[in-house]
Amino acid sequence: MTDPRTGVRIRMYRQGHGDCFLLSFYPRDLREDDRLFHVLIDYGKKSGSEILADDGAGGTSEVTMEEVWTDIHATTGGVIDLAVVTHEHEDHVSGFPSIDDLEHADHPFHDIEIKTLWLAWTEDGTDAEANQIREDYNDQLVTLAAAAAHRRALGADGETDAMIADLLELETGMRQPDAFLAGIGAQGPGDAFAASKPAGYTYKVRLAGLRRVVGEANIVFLDPAAGAAKALSPDLGVKVYPLGPPRDIGLLKSLDPLSAEEFKLGAKPTSAAGHGLFRAFSGHAGNKGTGGSPFATKYRIEEDKVLSRNNGPYGSGNADKKAEQMAEAPWLHYANAYNFHLRRIPDADRAEAEAQIEAMRARGSDPLTKTELEARRNTAIDQVGYRQIGLGWLDDAGELALRINSEVNNTSLVLLFELQNTGRTLLFTGDAQRGSWISWSNLSFGGVTAKELLGRCVFYKAGHHGSHNATLKVTVQNDYANLDWLGTGEFAQGFTAMVPSNKHWAAKKKPHPWKHPLPAIEEALKVKAKGRVMAASDLTLAESFRPEGAGDDYTGPAEDDPRRAGFDDLSARARYTRLYIELHVDDTSGEGPEKPRERPPFCRYPGS
Repeated sequence: MTDPRTGVRIRMYRQGHGDCFLLSFYPRDLREDDRLFHVLIDYGKKSGSEILADDGAGGTSEVTMEEVWTDIHATTGGVIDLAVVTHEHEDHVSGFPSIDDLEHADHPFHDIEIKTLWLAWTEDGTDAEANQIREDYNDQLVTLAAAAAHRRALGADGETDAMIADLLELETGMRQPDAFLAGIGAQGPGDAFAASKPAGYTYKVRLAGLRRVVGEANIVFLDPAAGAAKALSPDLGVKVYPLGPPRDIGLLKSLDPLSAEEFKLGAKPTSAAGHGLFRAFSGHAGNKGTGGSPFATKYRIEEDKVLSRNNGPYGSGNADKKAEQMAEAPWLHYANAYNFHLRRIPDADRAEAEAQIEAMRARGSDPLTKTELEARRNTAIDQVGYRQIGLGWLDDAGELALRINSEVNNTSLVLLFELQNTGRTLLFTGDAQRGSWISWSNLSFGGVTAKELLGRCVFYKAGHHGSHNATLKVTVQNDYANLDWLGTGEFAQGFTAMVPSNKHWAAKKKPHPWKHPLPAIEEALKVKAKGRVMAASDLTLAESFRPEGAGDDYTGPAEDDPRRAGFDDLSARARYTRLYIELHVDDTSGEGPEKPRERPPFCRYPGS
């Protein structure tokens, strides 16, 4: 592996299924006694997702967070110039200390200096929009926990409940909804919104601990809407462009690459996942157009529509008679429409119901006769069960859980680093999803557009571990950002991607395997990068290029393989170790690292 002495060295650590990147930038005029400028982006993993790697003694063992932190400390000399947290999910922040952790004098974070912390604008407590987003998020989280606890109390048990438990653990660190509710002072699901709002669950606590280590005076909140790049250091000439999260709430809530209609959703649309659950558990009084119903629109039939339906023996064309009967005995509509009958009426009400029938018959009305009701009893009694709502109204909890998870992903801080001499850029997206990608199209920084900057992208940290919802794949002609916008023209030659995924662990997730990376996205990346796509669980360079079905003796692409050029390029620029995969991105323009190439005035750097 060669050391170009310019540009940046990127390390993707192997702590497990999660993000932990250390970027080490070379000063413009590197001297022997100079230290590199170190940027740490996230530090977390999914519990149980550790990667097995060579232990140096002829066997394998799991790479630990302690090993990774020891290496980060040694590499940086105990000084991290900049830490970045993209968003607050377990697989991005679980390695950072909680406030309680910092009470221990021997905690390793006491032995390191972090000069500056960058966070997204959504974490700024002085920002009104950010505060509203967090309030909505807390409401959704309490709703989810209440629904999950209610499902447990009613005996629900299945894939939906396992998935909800997984996502509760991801968001709160607590797998059981009852534990979360108890933590906010709730006695049970019905008391969830009477209790205090959640403020300090596990991964919020992790970020709070890191903020204490850094100090609030050294925290910077980045907002793409400001249209301004930030310089890492006067000695580097490296600019950083914040691309996400977007300010547009519609785009912030647009998550699925296939759902263009999501642009129209507000923060809490009545048709959104979990809206009915929120109303049910919060005791929401309702407003015009919803009638105070605790159920989402798709589960409701408004009262006026129910009473105007032509069901049962009433037939059609006799609206006056029907309206009269409904006014006197509304329950008769349900007897006709849903095979409901006197046997299902409680004993205390049956006499009154029969009296109503007799009174109506005496006035010449024609309700169901007792004989007809009796004939229906034996055939209809078994049909009532499937018409009962039972647990059905709680099924929305699964969709709500997925929605919460994705909305947090889409608040990811997205950063694009630009090297001075060559203009090459490096894209780190966190877990940003569709709406964030769409928003980049409208960004401009001092006259240079996001599309131009992305066209110079030679490194892409695959979004959301290569998941389906975090990389858009269309064409370069589209007017919104996508994979084909990255690394165009002369910059296509060096395009490389890293995927922070333990794909072997993800493929075994139950009840449903995680496709991290999604095969279609992985293949598209490999085509674009000429095979230079490295997953954290790839232990050797050859493994990164391994085709499906290759034997254990595979050592890399053959000489006549189209991917051979990419393999040879990485052989010179990449290093695979037990703890990390490392990649050098050169910033030599051909004119020497000390002489920046001529650039348009809007791209000039201080001192260039």
